[in-house]
Amino acid sequence: NYAITFGDGEYILTPIAYQSIYKGILGETAGRFILKEYAYLELQHLELGEYELFDFKTSDGIYVDFKHWRVNTYANAEDEYRLIQDKVEKTGAQKVMIVNLLGSNKYKPKRHKNILEIPYLINQDTNEVDIEIIRQIQDFVF
Repeated sequence: NYAITFGDGEYILTPIAYQSIYKGILGETAGRFILKEYAYLELQHLELGEYELFDFKTSDGIYVDFKHWRVNTYANAEDEYRLIQDKVEKTGAQKVMIVNLLGSNKYKPKRHKNILEIPYLINQDTNEVDIEIIRQIQDFVF
């Protein structure tokens, strides 16, 4: 159960904790639910030594990292792939999915070797889970 409203109380949630931790957990929870309900993908929590490398994994060694990228988020793709490959080596991951929860259908999934980058699960224009994206996830996983 997650709070969706905040009232007066003895303690406060600082803005950085709210933005970085609380909203991150909400996004991970929503993403996990969508992948389970739509892609039939059961995600497990990570082992202690894997914590913070990714968010979840499957029993088949597929690791998942949920992101909250906006249109104006910029990162050098090759640098990012290199960082992910370092994490793959640390965890022994067979495959990795980097999943943005909310985005536009003008962006398409990208595959780079054993990494699948999903630009969105929920189309921000329709506010619906994109079934074609789900199919691509299933093709990658199964």
